[in-house]
Amino acid sequence: MVHRLMSESLSAAIGEFERHATEVIGARGGRVVKTIGDAVMFVVPDPDAACDAALELRDFVEAHDVLTRLRGGLACGRLARGYGDFYGPEVNFASRLVNLADPGTLLVSEALRDRVDPADAYRFEGMGPFSVLGFDEPVRPYYVDRAPS
Repeated sequence: MVHRLMSESLSAAIGEFERHATEVIGARGGRVVKTIGDAVMFVVPDPDAACDAALELRDFVEAHDVLTRLRGGLACGRLARGYGDFYGPEVNFASRLVNLADPGTLLVSEALRDRVDPADAYRFEGMGPFSVLGFDEPVRPYYVDRAPS
C-alpha cells in the first residue's frame, strides 16, 4: 500500500511539473520538445526567455513538497529538427551542463550568457573551465540566477 501511494504521489507531482513546464515555456514563445520523468527539454526563440523559463521551473520544483531539486543546462545556437526532436552540438552541450550542475542550480553556455540582454535581471557566475565529453576544447559554463533586487 505504501509503495502504491508513493507511486501515485510521484506520478501526480511529475504531472504537475509537466503541466507547469508547458505553461511556462509556452508563455515565453517556446515549446516543450519532450519530457522524461521529471526532466524537460524545451526550445525558446530568445536566450532571455530561456533563462526566465528555467529559473521559473527551478523555483516551482524548489517549492514543491515531492519533487527533488532541479538541475538545468541551457545552451543556444543552431539546431537540426527532425522526427519531433532537436539535434546538434548545442543539445549535447546542454545535456552535459545538466550533469555538471549541482541540485538547485542552472548552468548556461558562454554563448547564451553573451546573448542575454545586459539590462535584464540576471547574474552570472563563471566556473570551470571543464573538459566535456564530445567537445574538443574545454568549456566555461556559468551559473545563472536572478539578480538581487
